Amino acid sequence: MIERIRKIRHKRIVKQLFSLKRMKIMHSFDSVKTIGIVVDITTEDNWKQLSYMVRKFEKLGKKVYLLARKNDKTKTTQSDFIITNTNVLILHTKTDFNFWGIPKPLVLKPFFDKKYDILIDMTANNGDFFPIYVALHALSDLRISRSNDNDENKKIYDLLLKMEPNASDYNFLEQLVRYLTMINK
Repeated sequence: MIERIRKIRHKRIVKQLFSLKRMKIMHSFDSVKTIGIVVDITTEDNWKQLSYMVRKFEKLGKKVYLLARKNDKTKTTQSDFIITNTNVLILHTKTDFNFWGIPKPLVLKPFFDKKYDILIDMTANNGDFFPIYVALHALSDLRISRSNDNDENKKIYDLLLKMEPNASDYNFLEQLVRYLTMINK
């Protein structure tokens, strides 16, 4: 019963966020200066691949900000392999979300205060409210995610890449850069 009420509340919030107007701008990878990436922290290998790509983006002159969600229910010591800096904001599911599963506004303020040329959602395949909330709320010119044949995702994201179901985050980012370099050339 509570889960059903939670989903109704989520739908109401999404509807409100859809009413906000924004200007979509298609950027070539060369013209991108700021990138926001929404990611779930799962395994050490996943984090290493992501941090490798972030370093690669930074070497190309891009400013990258990560918004990572850490599931506090898992038994692993995930924080042992996470190296944080000022560009990484980690949300903990127990403390940084309210009862309804909505991130607390003060926690997300540092991420939402920035404007992104590109917002990359690497968690859209899980059908969760969190990445949808972030994608609709963040100031970004272009929203990008993986395609999961969900009609709602087609409304939220400006560019969806169809990937194999077991494709890694590293492969997704590589393909994304490949396609973005073809745009506006």
